[in-house]
Amino acid sequence: MANVETEERQENLEEWFELFSGLPLRHSEREARLINFCEKNRVSIMSVMPWIASEFAEHGGFSGLFHFIHLHGGRKIYMPKEAERFHQIYGINIPQNKYNRIYKKIDSSGYLDTPSNWGVFIAIRRAAMQVAMKEDIPAKLLTQNYKGNVYIDACESADNTEDLLSFAETFYLDFHADHQTSKVLGITGVSQGMIPLPDDSKWIEVEPELS
Repeated sequence: MANVETEERQENLEEWFELFSGLPLRHSEREARLINFCEKNRVSIMSVMPWIASEFAEHGGFSGLFHFIHLHGGRKIYMPKEAERFHQIYGINIPQNKYNRIYKKIDSSGYLDTPSNWGVFIAIRRAAMQVAMKEDIPAKLLTQNYKGNVYIDACESADNTEDLLSFAETFYLDFHADHQTSKVLGITGVSQGMIPLPDDSKWIEVEPELS
């Protein structure tokens, strides 16, 4: 019986880490599963998210939050004085009395900083770990199933020549032996602007052949 329970926990854990292996694409099945997970664990998730993300999730649900951060995450947003106007612009319906509390946080130009996609996602993943531990999943299972990818946002990090490996490829050779389920990705050419999201086509996975 104990073995069956452990296997069930293992399956649940593997499903969680598949969900939290990276930011899901908009309107994908994985995003729907992530929204469902967040709604089922609403208190735990909202307690660790950036405060403004929790406010938006409270009034717009996690679907509304994910839609918002996909479009505006990591940027300053203009905050109209009226909650109804905010709803028209951003799609999140916040009662005026609750909106007034948020409105007090704006800067002198009437703008408010919002958390990035990754900031929200990492907070959710941290909460998922806490949920797993509350369900008495052994720490060994948590660590053996955890994985993540490495994204190197530096100029020419994935550029190589016939004679020289790229920086990302050199890093891969040192990193991969101990992290065989993780990927290493870099970019070609010049790095400029905001760091690309994980699903951006700019990322080039490196996997140099060993001679």
